[in-house]
Amino acid sequence: MRLQTTLVLALLALPAAVAVPTAAQDPASDNPVRHGLSIGDYPNVSGLRINFRDRRLGIVRGANVTIWSPYEGDPGGIVRGFAIGLPSTGAGSVHGVAIGLLGAGVTNSLTGIGFAPVGIGAGGRIKGIAIGGVGVGGGGDIEGIAIGGVGAGVGGTLRGLAVGGVGLGAGRSIEGIAIAGGAVGAPTIHAFALASFIGATHMNGLMIAPVMARLEPGGSMRGVSVSGFNYMRGEQRGLTIGLINYARDLEGMQIGVINIARNASVKFLPIINYHKR
Repeated sequence: MRLQTTLVLALLALPAAVAVPTAAQDPASDNPVRHGLSIGDYPNVSGLRINFRDRRLGIVRGANVTIWSPYEGDPGGIVRGFAIGLPSTGAGSVHGVAIGLLGAGVTNSLTGIGFAPVGIGAGGRIKGIAIGGVGVGGGGDIEGIAIGGVGAGVGGTLRGLAVGGVGLGAGRSIEGIAIAGGAVGAPTIHAFALASFIGATHMNGLMIAPVMARLEPGGSMRGVSVSGFNYMRGEQRGLTIGLINYARDLEGMQIGVINIARNASVKFLPIINYHKR
């Protein structure tokens, strides 16, 4: 047993029954697979791996415990099981559970559960449950449940349940349930959104925005929007309820104190406005 292993075992007062790591050749790699407890930057481990900071991670089946995230420029490896950071951890992909006392991030994808008081991030897709005290972010899609104390955002699609203390955003679409204290925004919002401000090019479903629901020019709204100011600068095909309702192209109904429909024969009406081609 290596000296560093002996010292750590003594400090941790582990029972003598802890198995000595053994090595077996990985047929897909020139690096051996170590079984049991491994301490150090060993690439392939089946069991418990403890390392300060990963530089050449291969595959860990079991648990990978690190003090800090991988070195810059390192693509990381794969963890199947637990990735635990004290205070931060990371890998190429995690299939299982990723937990960091501060943060956890993956270069590619996270499938399973991710939790960190500061943030969870993935360069690719997150599928499962991701909870970040400050935020959750992904370069690809998030499928499942994403909860960010401040916010959550992805470059692709937010699909499932997304909750942000301040805001939520997606580069492609939000599909499912989106709830934020401040704002929700995406090119397409489908199903249900609740926030002080909602902005999209396409809205489908139920939108509730106490301050403003804003549809971008050239866009379409189908469903129901309830807001202080429904500002539909595209095609409204449904119902808006608010203090002020504006539609550039209305085929539906407006209910509010002030109702403006640019394409209607009577462009301004109080209380109720309806237009059908």
